[in-house]
Amino acid sequence: MARAWCTPSRFGFTLAVAGLFSMAFFLQVRLLASYDYLPGISLLFLPHGIRVLAVLIGRGLAVPGLFLGSLAVAWSLDGVLTASEWGFAAVSALAPYVALRLVERIGGISLSIQLSIPRLFLFVLVSALCNALGHVVLFALEGSLNRALGGHAWLSMGLGDIGGGALCIGLVWVALKTIRHWVFEAKTPESQVLTVVGWVERIGVTAGLVLIAFSAVSLLDDTGFSPILVWSTGPLWVLILASWYYRGAGLVGWMLGVLSVSPSWLSGGDVLLAFAVCGAVMGALALRAEALWSVEGLKLRGRIMRHGLVVTLLFATVYGVGGFFVEFASDWVRAITVMGFTGILGLGLVVWPFLCLTDRVAGRS
Repeated sequence: MARAWCTPSRFGFTLAVAGLFSMAFFLQVRLLASYDYLPGISLLFLPHGIRVLAVLIGRGLAVPGLFLGSLAVAWSLDGVLTASEWGFAAVSALAPYVALRLVERIGGISLSIQLSIPRLFLFVLVSALCNALGHVVLFALEGSLNRALGGHAWLSMGLGDIGGGALCIGLVWVALKTIRHWVFEAKTPESQVLTVVGWVERIGVTAGLVLIAFSAVSLLDDTGFSPILVWSTGPLWVLILASWYYRGAGLVGWMLGVLSVSPSWLSGGDVLLAFAVCGAVMGALALRAEALWSVEGLKLRGRIMRHGLVVTLLFATVYGVGGFFVEFASDWVRAITVMGFTGILGLGLVVWPFLCLTDRVAGRS
């Protein structure tokens, strides 16, 4: 029995969970620091999403990995592991598993067998409450309960775990829906008949991908690349693929996604609004050009690349001309050149390999 708990697959799962938890904490510090109430206590705590997902996938097997991940984070912050930090790590690792068993006891069925949206969010809520309650008990044992309650740290922790769990589940949902629609979808975009739910789903997926693209860009702020190369290319790829696969729903999702990012990322709200509208208009014009300039016999992959080329060139032109009136008055031609070159380079290095991979996975020629 002892050897059964030490199989390579279980050991690998433990290390994977610990690594993902540590990575989520790094992203928390890098991207969501503005939501922090105290170190490790945030109004939007992404690592709790890893706890929730790990327990849903591995159940009790996720506990050791979450425990090791919590200890690794504590060590990275303080360089030493105190008795309190060992206790907090144990509570953080056990709370989601305890919550899972409670929710299954309430519902009378295992979440591994039948998982629904209400049960999922109930699990996120109960796990957040269990984690906050466990930390309050530890605060009481170490004599700092009054400070914790007076500063509302436990309340911030509970709300942050709920928000972080929902955020992480949302990211996984966006990823799964993107794979399903952009890789395995059998119908061509022109033949899709969407319900209201389908429209909402596609709008949400596109908006989520735009937010992910901008968040990924912010991780590259210190690389020294040109700002045009850094913050425009990723969202532009999303615009190309979303406008092609989702048509109107993709354009709406693009606008909502761009308008949801921080205005400081694009030099103010006016520029943000112009960026959102410009992208939607360019995507619509590219779709119109596809309808008017159809080439018989051209494979789907080639049609998507041609669509991307039109979007890129239109976007680069509008960006450069707009820059002539805003901030690149003396060098707007260079702005068009850099944006166009960057977009075309991205088409070749990112979009084309993605399309080749999806064709291979889906078995299309």
